[in-house]
Amino acid sequence: MNLFASIRKGVQAIRDTLAYHKAMSQYAKTHTTCECCGAPRMLLRIRLEVHHKTPVHVAPDRATDPENMILLCSSCHFIVGHCGNWRSWNQAVVETAKMVRKAIVDYSQRVLK
Repeated sequence: MNLFASIRKGVQAIRDTLAYHKAMSQYAKTHTTCECCGAPRMLLRIRLEVHHKTPVHVAPDRATDPENMILLCSSCHFIVGHCGNWRSWNQAVVETAKMVRKAIVDYSQRVLK
């Protein structure tokens, strides 16, 4: 088994645990909007996803740590969380999400004046 396959198998073993599913579910329940664009859970076509700030394969011990999670809509998850490439991750995802959120709010305030 090559290194990539071994890492993938280890990550999947973590994701298959009850503790992992409970932590992800609990985080999603306590956060109701995309922490980047602000899209609310109640919109029909919006799917909110828990993203790990530091990926599970890099920090498996933080897989269930809520401090390592951010809730993003599916679009922001791909674009902001993974820089438009599922094999990549944004190490500054929180800062990027805050900048995007601020830009959206600032724009909205200017338009609604």
